Amino acid sequence: MRVSFTYRFNIYKSANETVIDEIKATNALFGDDLDFLVDSKIAIEEWLNSNVKNINDIEKYKRLFSNKTISFFGDSLTSDKLGYRSLIEKSQIFNKVIDFSISGSNSSDCFKIVSRKAQKGLSDIAVIFIGTNDAMEYSGFPLVDDKTYYRNLFNCINILKDNGIDVKLINVPFVKLKNCQVFTAKINNAIKELASILDLDVFDANSLLADKACHEIDDTHLLPEYQLLLCNEFLKWLYEKGK
Repeated sequence: MRVSFTYRFNIYKSANETVIDEIKATNALFGDDLDFLVDSKIAIEEWLNSNVKNINDIEKYKRLFSNKTISFFGDSLTSDKLGYRSLIEKSQIFNKVIDFSISGSNSSDCFKIVSRKAQKGLSDIAVIFIGTNDAMEYSGFPLVDDKTYYRNLFNCINILKDNGIDVKLINVPFVKLKNCQVFTAKINNAIKELASILDLDVFDANSLLADKACHEIDDTHLLPEYQLLLCNEFLKWLYEKGK
């Protein structure tokens, strides 16, 4: 069995570790070579090199952030190899970008990671973009209710703040799976409430992406062009908050 061009292209489009791991396992089972994985890595690198040129005002951002370290906590929307975080890292706007995001993680996983990784001097800024998998699980898998999400996010924020890290939140775009939109709204209400109580800034990814028809390739993951949009708008927002 040889992976089709269409399948390769879909890997290139989504470039998330879960898909690639599944393909590795499939090919290992059938004994096929993994040349296409090399191809996809090259394609990813080419896409990043091409699209980093489409990030606006890089030099302006560097003047503010070139001595800063930024860390990211999230799920596959952040760990995506063609994602906003990968573009930010490629741009070298920050002195250092640390990625703690893990594909498939929910707020409980995020809390565990923050608990293990947070320490003084870890980073100047920490970005938390979590909640999509909480909403997905709510629609048919192990239940993560809005109170649990609230508690997990509250604990993540306080651990990071206690270590002197400036926390920035990103709210969650609507997941287009059955029954998920109600819980996504509850997640975003929790984010809004915590931001108000703890005096934090929230980047509104939900509104940014709300009018983008078919902006998710599989009802969850963003197309690369919308990751680029997210990157540009997030950096502009972060600059305005930090200057």
